[in-house]
This record gives sequence, structure tokens and C-alpha cells, in this order.
Amino acid sequence: MSAVTDPDPLAPLLTRNVGHREILLRQAGGALSAGAAGRLLGITRAAVDECWRTGTLLCVWEGGNWRYPACQFREGEVVPGPHRVIPARSLPWRTQP
Repeated sequence: MSAVTDPDPLAPLLTRNVGHREILLRQAGGALSAGAAGRLLGITRAAVDECWRTGTLLCVWEGGNWRYPACQFREGEVVPGPHRVIPARSLPWRTQP
């Protein structure tokens, strides 16, 4: 019965993680959906997802969807390099599914 009534000891850490994600996304200029990133780049949503799978775009899990940090786009192109600087295991960013 105590497992149901006792608060999760990890709850404060999970809450802090959400706050850190929000800060990182704000600093990254927000995040775009795959569709919005595709329109910006002039490619399909599927092509955006393929860029993610091949490691040329970074994404983050936000609100139940994978989203693409805006800082990696400039003038309708992908800024070279961020996916090489931020390793896939550096949460909350992901370079591959």
C-alpha cells in the first residue's frame, strides 16, 4: 500500500529535467515540427526524418513529438556542425532514433 501513497522519489529530478529541457529549447530558439523544418528546407517531412536518421539533424522529444531545434537552421539551410558537436547520448538531444 505504501507504494501507492508514497511520492515517487525521482519526481523532483524528473521535474528539474523538464525545466532544463525548456531552458535549452528557449536558448536554441525554440523547436520546429518535422513539417515546419521541411518547409524551411524545401524538403518533405519524410526527408527531414531521414536527415535525422542519418545524423545530419538534431531533434528533441517535446510534447509527445520529435522536434527540431531552430538553432540548427539558417537562411533555409542546415547549419553545418551541431550534430557533430552534440553527441547522441547528450540528452535531451538526439541525432538518431
